[in-house]
Amino acid sequence: MEKDDRIWAVYGEDPNCDLGGSHHTPLLGYFRGTHDAVLAHAKTLKNWTTWGSGGRIVEVVVEDVDSAAHNKKQLDEIEKKIAELEELKLKIKHYR
Repeated sequence: MEKDDRIWAVYGEDPNCDLGGSHHTPLLGYFRGTHDAVLAHAKTLKNWTTWGSGGRIVEVVVEDVDSAAHNKKQLDEIEKKIAELEELKLKIKHYR
């Protein structure tokens, strides 16, 4: 993959140009390349243009999820809440 090659989601134009009714921009596909190359390809796709202005292209960024780090964060949050509950228990016990 070249430096400027990225993954892009290509959406077609909303076929409803009026203010009323439902609106949607259909996903036409995911493509890898430079923005200019993907734009040139998108213009050849059915539903890229339905009434004049054309669709849109959005860069797709894929992030890896580190489940161990995520689980550790959740465990830390749970332990903090347990400590808060224990502290609250002691306060309640003190007032009885």
